Amino acid sequence: MGMKAKDFNYTLPVMAQTQILDLDMFQKAFDVWACPDSTQMMISEIKSAEINNNCAVVEFKSGSKIIAYYDGHYEKFNKNGKLQSTGGFGTTRGVHKHTVKLKVEGCEMHLERFILIACDVARNEIALSYKGWEANVMDGSASEKTAKYLGIPTNFKPDNLEWCLKSDNVFHGSMIKKLYEITNHVYRFSANDKMLKAIYQTRRKRAINNYCKTFYKRIR
Repeated sequence: MGMKAKDFNYTLPVMAQTQILDLDMFQKAFDVWACPDSTQMMISEIKSAEINNNCAVVEFKSGSKIIAYYDGHYEKFNKNGKLQSTGGFGTTRGVHKHTVKLKVEGCEMHLERFILIACDVARNEIALSYKGWEANVMDGSASEKTAKYLGIPTNFKPDNLEWCLKSDNVFHGSMIKKLYEITNHVYRFSANDKMLKAIYQTRRKRAINNYCKTFYKRIR
């Protein structure tokens, strides 16, 4: 897996770090917040989260459940266990600008963010605040259009996801196709890798190729 909440938090400047709590502590803290954001409100409604081989399963206090599949689609069940709706790639619901968004307990978020939060809950290492944090899909396949260009399947598996800052996420997105064009391969690389960013900015193709070959897994 890429950068987990606990590990990512430690990479931030001290003043920007938050607390890492288990679910019980998080929800007790939520009870005294005056103005929680939408992500915090969503987490406060979670009962449990389970990470499986092909999906993340999140159950809510209301009895409803969401199954987020790593191929880019999801299923919502109501409190009675009845399938309420489906969305994501391969459906007509939830696809926005070639990416997947879903509404969860009144909060709209990308599928990769939902799965990463589910991972944090399942691990009982939840950030008190996710403000400014973004979920990155390391091989670039969060976008169906980009995945098609690269010739790879969409992949929302936890080992292909990581937390990062918005600026690094944006730069990672701008590198995806260009690295492919430079190396003729698709790599799963981290948005948090400052060394790769520095080497990439030199435009030295041999150095870029060697670095990717040495430190990253080749997808194709």
